[in-house]
Amino acid sequence: MKIRGYDITEKRVAAACAAMLVVVSLLAAIKQANAADAMANLLDNKESQKTSKPTEQKLKTKPDNDLPQQFVPQKNNNNTNTDTEKKTTDTNTQNNKVNDTGKKNTADTKDKNQVTQQSANAPKAKPDSYTYIVQEGDSYSIIARRAISEHGGSSLNAAQKIAAEAKLVEQAGWPEVDAGQSVKIDSTALSQAISSARSMTADEQQMWQSYADDIVW
Repeated sequence: MKIRGYDITEKRVAAACAAMLVVVSLLAAIKQANAADAMANLLDNKESQKTSKPTEQKLKTKPDNDLPQQFVPQKNNNNTNTDTEKKTTDTNTQNNKVNDTGKKNTADTKDKNQVTQQSANAPKAKPDSYTYIVQEGDSYSIIARRAISEHGGSSLNAAQKIAAEAKLVEQAGWPEVDAGQSVKIDSTALSQAISSARSMTADEQQMWQSYADDIVW
């Protein structure tokens, strides 16, 4: 049999078919091998994904407490303690200042009170003399008698007062006075006359009592 000038025999057709079968078989084998490799790769990828997912999930769900200490931010307790100690120190300093001020004020008040008390208790300085204006009918004896009663001799009895009066008039020289005249009684002489009268004995007082009986005090 001839087709387009070629002789086609059964042997040639069989050989051609055999060659085609070989080629088809090779192609099928190559495709199968590629498919097997692809399937293997796919399975490997799936296994890898299965293995990696639990690890990632475990990492995500792991509590923050399990993190290493160096990765956990820590509060600066040192600064907090320092600030607290500083505030406490400032408060103590202010309290000490308030206490010192209170003590100082108390001490100042106490000193002032002591000075005031001492001033109140301190004896008043005696003047050098006591001045009297002579009234109508006055004499130096009457003025001396008045000075004795008003300045230290009020506790004397009548005999002592008349003795002090006589001593005071005698020391002054028995002066005469006129109405409206200013008369000064020396404070030292007055004190001496009162002291002398207070130290008299009973007999001396008895002697002066006869003069005192004639005087209206």
